[in-house]
Amino acid sequence: MRILVSPLDWGLGHATRLIPIIRSRLAKGDEVVVAGSGLSLQLLRSEFPLLECVPLRSFSPKFSSNLPQWVMISLQVPKFLICMYVEHYRTEQIVRKMHIDKIISDNRYGVRSSLCKSSIITHQLSPLPWRGSSYIVNSIISRIVGRWISRFDECLIPDYASDGNGLSGRLSVSQYVKCKTTCIGLQSRLVDDDHNRQENIDVLALISGPEPQRSILEQLVLTVAKHSRREFLVVNGTITAIDKVCENVRIVGSPSAAELKAYIKSAKTIICRSGYSTLMDLMLMGRRAILVPTPGQAEQEYLAERCKDIGFDSVEQRNFILFCEKKLRDL
Repeated sequence: MRILVSPLDWGLGHATRLIPIIRSRLAKGDEVVVAGSGLSLQLLRSEFPLLECVPLRSFSPKFSSNLPQWVMISLQVPKFLICMYVEHYRTEQIVRKMHIDKIISDNRYGVRSSLCKSSIITHQLSPLPWRGSSYIVNSIISRIVGRWISRFDECLIPDYASDGNGLSGRLSVSQYVKCKTTCIGLQSRLVDDDHNRQENIDVLALISGPEPQRSILEQLVLTVAKHSRREFLVVNGTITAIDKVCENVRIVGSPSAAELKAYIKSAKTIICRSGYSTLMDLMLMGRRAILVPTPGQAEQEYLAERCKDIGFDSVEQRNFILFCEKKLRDL
């Protein structure tokens, strides 16, 4: 089969969790074509340099360091809808031109076709618009998203349960999704890597997510690190990175799966966002972390709170420096 795989370019998580799925399809003898944009496409190109790639721009929301994030997202709804319909039109063209037999879309509602079977990968069947939103608002959003997902032939949920008891909790529970739903288990590109490198890392900071919040967290981590005697390794998720910023702080950009696995296994303390793909990596490796949810992203705030019950720490970004000063002193 010729399979079109397309990740949302909103952080690297949507691309990284597609890596084991692409490996599985290649092992079965399928031909894979990657459609995407930005850092997500660059990551998949680096992991699979021999695969065909086609440009397919996805919606990239703008965030603010001042305005509430639900306000920023609301203002961009028209742009999102336009992008969704444009990517659907472009997908139909790609399917015809490249003779695609199947589509696997990661959180891209427009990447589907009437000409072949289309699957969407998502754990957000009932997204949370913002913290404290009312039942009526949540119901309306879930109904709209459920309608979009139901346009696909099937929905693949990267979790071990979809009844509210999985890692995604109530995010993967919806009465409005009418297509077939299947749990495919937690997905991580790190699980299949057999390297056993060891690193000497006191604190590992995994910086991810959209700007400006990605840079804000990176600066907060560097502020804490520069006043500490512990060895810090900062993975900042960018293409280029400075190797050393001071005696006890090293920064790398986008490490390979083998390198990242070694970092996570070796670190005494891990600091990261509570993005779903990052949580899947940590859960499958048996590690816990200090979670710093992206301000205003209700999904990350919900997951961070939920993960407290299984051994994670959680702190709001505005309290990060004070929390770390005490936490790292006590370790």
